[in-house]
Amino acid sequence: MQMPMFFEWSFDTIVLFEQLHVQNPAAYFVLCLVLIAICILKQYLVLQQVLLVGSRGKIVLETLLYITHTSIGYGLMLVCMTFNAGLFVTTMIGLAIGHFLFPPVTFEVGSTSPSQSSYYQLSLLFIEVATQGTYTVSLHFILEC
Repeated sequence: MQMPMFFEWSFDTIVLFEQLHVQNPAAYFVLCLVLIAICILKQYLVLQQVLLVGSRGKIVLETLLYITHTSIGYGLMLVCMTFNAGLFVTTMIGLAIGHFLFPPVTFEVGSTSPSQSSYYQLSLLFIEVATQGTYTVSLHFILEC
């Protein structure tokens, strides 16, 4: 089976590995449900990793969360690169559900404690962690309305 170079709607697709060859609608539906669950898990891990930023003694856990959600993200990118339109749409829906269930973390200006807000999203450009006896977090962001 040759990989298409354009989006197609088909139940017959190979996802990530040759052994994961979906050929019928029932298996395709199960695959879509699993993809949605993986997308939601990814968004949950992103939130947990951001909440741990600057936590004293939890740098290893934060790093493991970062590696895990980044690896999942690259896997989801490869699923989208199969050019199966149904899997692409499913991935986008799953990420949207995850984003809705685990909204972005916002930081009040001058504060290092996160709060969740549905009114404003602060896009973090970068997080600078300085260690001088205690952990401090300096945030630089853009306010998006």
